[in-house]
Amino acid sequence: MKLYYYILYFTLLLYVPSLFGQDKNLDSLKLELGKVKNDTSKCFILTILAENANEKEKADYNEQLLKLAEKRSAEKGELKRTYLKYLAAAYNNLALMNQLKGDVDKAAESYLKSIKINEEIQNTAGLALSYNDMGVLYADQGNTQMALQCYEKSLNLYESLKDETGIAYSIFYAARIYHNTGDIQKALLNYTKSLSVFEKIKDHNGIANAINNIGFVYQEQGDYSMAMEYYNKALKIQKEKNNKIGMAYSYNNIAYIYNKQGNVEEAINYLDKSLKLRIEIGEKKGIALSFLNIGSVYRDKGETKKAMEYFTESLKIREEVNDKPGISQSLNSIGRLCFKEKNYNGAIAAYKRSLEISKEIGYPESIKRVAQLLSEVYKTTGNYTAALENYELFIAMRDSTTNQENKKASIRSQLKYEYEKKAAADSIKVAEEKKITNLQLKQEENQRYFLYGGLALTLIFGGIMFNRFRITNKQKNIIAEQKKLVENQKQLVEEKQKEVLDSIHYAKRIQQSLLPTEKYLERNLKH
Repeated sequence: MKLYYYILYFTLLLYVPSLFGQDKNLDSLKLELGKVKNDTSKCFILTILAENANEKEKADYNEQLLKLAEKRSAEKGELKRTYLKYLAAAYNNLALMNQLKGDVDKAAESYLKSIKINEEIQNTAGLALSYNDMGVLYADQGNTQMALQCYEKSLNLYESLKDETGIAYSIFYAARIYHNTGDIQKALLNYTKSLSVFEKIKDHNGIANAINNIGFVYQEQGDYSMAMEYYNKALKIQKEKNNKIGMAYSYNNIAYIYNKQGNVEEAINYLDKSLKLRIEIGEKKGIALSFLNIGSVYRDKGETKKAMEYFTESLKIREEVNDKPGISQSLNSIGRLCFKEKNYNGAIAAYKRSLEISKEIGYPESIKRVAQLLSEVYKTTGNYTAALENYELFIAMRDSTTNQENKKASIRSQLKYEYEKKAAADSIKVAEEKKITNLQLKQEENQRYFLYGGLALTLIFGGIMFNRFRITNKQKNIIAEQKKLVENQKQLVEEKQKEVLDSIHYAKRIQQSLLPTEKYLERNLKH
């Protein structure tokens, strides 16, 4: 039975990849789900559908997966482990869905269930994924310490598995934390490191995300031309892969640049594209960001009433999903608009709440920004004591980061990945390749010389051996002939000797026949 399940699993594993790439291929997989009778096969297909179907269908497929895996988790041995693995995956999917909806408590509960099951069955890959995703949840809540701990655990697990995709994403998410906390050096180091791995494994979504975030660093440094270049590169990749979430973020980022450059119409055009995609996929945090940015454009146009409507709607959604960094950002925008409208009490209330949240999540850049805003409004209202307190806080936060001009220079020196650094690396690579090629050619030339020399020695040795063979054969022939001659002479001598002996014997017989015997002579002499 164990062998049967392994065969079935790997058969599906070979079959399923051919079903991806387009929606019609997912439809083929849905039809396959209706045909299979084995529960492990159903769980396998449901897992893929729960991760790749459209947003409306994902929840249904994941619910089916969760119920089936939970029902069969009472099995024994390897089969039990298989169903528990699917159950952990279902809980992780459920956590992601709740996280997207903004239900933080349910998301955290599901992640912990997934982690517990994966630890129980020692499923390293599943455990790494859950820690990585839970890190994102903590990051969204501003709990940077816990987020980094989760990413570190995830990275260590992925490294033990030599899973380059997991490694790249763990590094990328850690880079976002460093970025948000104002550690630009570590942020860039990790962005470029993750980009390098994404390019190596050809993960196009990962490449686009890393490029987008590097573009955002350029934007923060005021280099809008380079930021726009990166955003457009990311958007191109996302369009090719139909990554709607990624496209929405890129549209939003491009809109920001257009607004900064004074091209309001194009800014609103791109913000509308971003908002439509986010509504389509039901991404509440993204919708809130789009509302905030649309409000900013209307504020810059002087349409303050319309701007306040968008800012208020943005804040409302962010409070629903408990997006603390987002709440602080929306409050800052409301505070600025109130200050512009000389509603100083409204501005102070918004800023004070924003500062409280910024301190809670520990983002130095956010604290610095709101402290400066509070200092300005207190100064305007004549509350110089409060103005000084907030200005001192602003200075402390500013000094906790590096000097802005030095930081810009340092950042630009690090942002060589796509340009100078890469060009230099390519030049070095070409030079090294040329060296290697020349060395290979020299080695090949030496090898040819050795080959020719070897062939020549072989021919000479062969000639010597052949000549030696001829001489040896000739000597053998001479010896054979001499031996034959000797044998012939010996035979001749023997024949002559025989003839002589025969002649002697013959003569003796004749002599004996002619001479009288002693008895005969004796008898005759007596007479």
